[in-house]
Amino acid sequence: MRFLDSIVSFLLGNEGENAPYRIFIEGNACYVTDVRTLKEYSKEKIIIGVKSGGIAVYGKEMYIKKYSGGDLVICGKMVKWEVI
Repeated sequence: MRFLDSIVSFLLGNEGENAPYRIFIEGNACYVTDVRTLKEYSKEKIIIGVKSGGIAVYGKEMYIKKYSGGDLVICGKMVKWEVI
């Protein structure tokens, strides 16, 4: 639950208002908008390039379900994320 709480707090804080991307979490899926590039991809770590830098998502057994038109859907057990 801490993972979801950190996402919600980021989105509702000042940083979230100015971010060029949005992250939505539901169950074991993560939806990211405004994706520019996929910088790194493994089952434990996914690094996503966005306009202002990047987002690193850490977890277990993660996989990309959709990546097109600037939208990215990650499935699996996500435990932590950070802006890089």
